[in-house]
Amino acid sequence: MFKKAVNVIEVLALVAALGFAVALARGSDSGSGAGAGESGSGAAIYSSNCASCHGNSGQGGVGPELGDGKVVEAYPDAADEVAVVKQGLGGGRMPAFGGRLDDEEIRAVVDYTRTQLGN
Repeated sequence: MFKKAVNVIEVLALVAALGFAVALARGSDSGSGAGAGESGSGAAIYSSNCASCHGNSGQGGVGPELGDGKVVEAYPDAADEVAVVKQGLGGGRMPAFGGRLDDEEIRAVVDYTRTQLGN
């Protein structure tokens, strides 16, 4: 009887650990959308997808400067910037991120570049 109780406790502990692991994994995935925590913030998306070319603060580098209002000057209509991020620019000037980022993530990074980057 004691051995059965120990086995039941072990199984319950294993189920709880698996449930925790699944919840943790789902929490990481759900954080990828805009506004869903730091991992989904425009700043985090920019940092992990854009900064290597456009600079950590939008100062430019391989890609053009985006900070200090430069992106708003280049794309007065935010929808045009969204299209560039989603579809890229031909000739290898900028890769398309439509296959890597969902619409919410693209909108979050565009909002970030327009309102906070380099300001």
